[in-house]
Amino acid sequence: MAFTRESLKRSGRGKVIETIKNGLIQNDKDLVKIASLSIGEVEEVDIDSCLPFPEHTYKEYDEVKMKELENSIKMCGLQTPIILWDNGGDKYIILAGHNRLRACKNLGYKKIPAIIKKNLSKNEAAIIVNQTNMVQRSFDNLSIYEKCSSIYQMKKAKEEFEKEHPEKFDYTGEKKSREIQGSLKSISREFGVSKPLISYYLRLYDMFNKSAFVLMEDTKERKKIFDTNTAVKLCELGKNTLKDLITYLKENPEVKKISKQQAKELVELFKKNNKLENKDFNKVLIFNKEEKKKAKPISLNNSTIRDYFAVGTSDADIEKEILNLLKENRSKIETIN
Repeated sequence: MAFTRESLKRSGRGKVIETIKNGLIQNDKDLVKIASLSIGEVEEVDIDSCLPFPEHTYKEYDEVKMKELENSIKMCGLQTPIILWDNGGDKYIILAGHNRLRACKNLGYKKIPAIIKKNLSKNEAAIIVNQTNMVQRSFDNLSIYEKCSSIYQMKKAKEEFEKEHPEKFDYTGEKKSREIQGSLKSISREFGVSKPLISYYLRLYDMFNKSAFVLMEDTKERKKIFDTNTAVKLCELGKNTLKDLITYLKENPEVKKISKQQAKELVELFKKNNKLENKDFNKVLIFNKEEKKKAKPISLNNSTIRDYFAVGTSDADIEKEILNLLKENRSKIETIN
């Protein structure tokens, strides 16, 4: 459903406001963008009176993108006001527009146009922060850490909002429990991500510290050491062993990549010994890899093999007979020893 300013007026502004305050917007970015930016009067506020949202996990624009934003503001002015939260403190809290404020500050602005929201709980504020960032950046363009963190923050905010305002939700008892668990479905629709993938991101956020996520991103200096699927498998090592692994990787830069198979081998070793030491990491990530490099594949010439079999014998029968001969030979060797 697409929303224009005309349809917004026809549908009634109050209804749109109530929808946003309830945090029930689901996968309609046009509605989020128009409604969140059209509620409240625009005021000029001192830039120095604005503080970043305490749990804002989205990275700032890099130098190139920030320069583009600054040039745009120079030419056309700031077209979209930032959104601030008046939580009763001495300063305003930024809900949307961290990069716009930084660009204006770099350009020497003392004041900035803003929409100030009052009477919000922290959970309502967190929902707005995540929803507006999804509109501006899109989920696919976020880093792994930003994806995990934003899903975690949104899930937490939604669940706590439901507990704070049970009167807004028509369910009780067992049904309520199912609905809270079903917040994954709501987030799935809003972010455009499958529920299983959301569960993976929540798992990663719980298990990895922030510095570990750097190893899952491509940078100018290096390729990522492991991907999301491998990271999910590594979660089976537990938090303490994961910390040991991250420390090992930082101390051994020769390890350029951890495959899912290597992650599986580490998990098997961990389950067997209930711990992993540096020698175990060496064995799986360095020595085994070197041995595989040295090992050459064994190849048999098809025409030579067929000299020992009747004409018309199928490849499957040839393979079966060769394997049987190898087994017999192995059995004889073991008997002699």
